Amino acid sequence: MPSLGRLHLITDTRPGRDPLAVVRAALTVAHAELVVQVRVEDSATDREAYDLTRRVLALCALYGATCLVNDRLHVALAVGAAGGHVGADDLPVAAARRV
Repeated sequence: MPSLGRLHLITDTRPGRDPLAVVRAALTVAHAELVVQVRVEDSATDREAYDLTRRVLALCALYGATCLVNDRLHVALAVGAAGGHVGADDLPVAAARRV
């Protein structure tokens, strides 16, 4: 696995937050050193996760930054993100890598 950047940003999608504005601001400062992990609330639909991730991925592409998706590997695959993050209650890492 290639080395990930030194600065990781995890999106905050709680009500009243603007994750795209935060990602945009962070990218203007950190550029390619930034890894953005799209993390949506458990109550978000897959479509909402997909739409946000597509927009974050487009911003990351402009700056050469890496985009990962938290928990929803199918969304990461659907949008072409660099990868995903799996936690202790998710798929085992070896199984996730086969996906």
